[in-house]
Amino acid sequence: EEDCDTEGLSQPIWEYTHENNCSVTGGYVYRGNNIPNWDGKYIYADYCSGVIWSLEDQNGDWINEEIMDTEIYISSFGEDENGELYVCSLYDGHIYKLQTDISMILGDINLDFNVNVTDIVLLVQYILNQTELDDHLFYICDFNSDIQVNVVDVVMIIDYILND
Repeated sequence: EEDCDTEGLSQPIWEYTHENNCSVTGGYVYRGNNIPNWDGKYIYADYCSGVIWSLEDQNGDWINEEIMDTEIYISSFGEDENGELYVCSLYDGHIYKLQTDISMILGDINLDFNVNVTDIVLLVQYILNQTELDDHLFYICDFNSDIQVNVVDVVMIIDYILND
């Protein structure tokens, strides 16, 4: 606004359009060790598009870089004691740890980065309850990629665990 009193205020350092986006989800400055090229960058996202960006001051120029394009509705960020970042998905209620490769691990249904007995129990529960799975969870549960989540996937995950 032209008539807005901006005395004592700083102008925005970065803006983005609402063309494919709807709401900025503020994040954190990355201070972890797992992703060294993110060190010192502000990591934030858009709730509707699921896109995650990094924003960094490079000698007075603000550089914005898309670092991930997810399909989750990112409602919040979190940080652990090691400076690693997490995002919360309002859509499916999961918390995802950010990695350089956010691709999901097939069979890792509880998203703890391990395929184990807990994942088998969850998969059996989904099948028995005939739970409708969102796209991410469906991908993770469909271990043999046949576009079905069924007992075959359970057997394949058990085989994977036993032979790992």
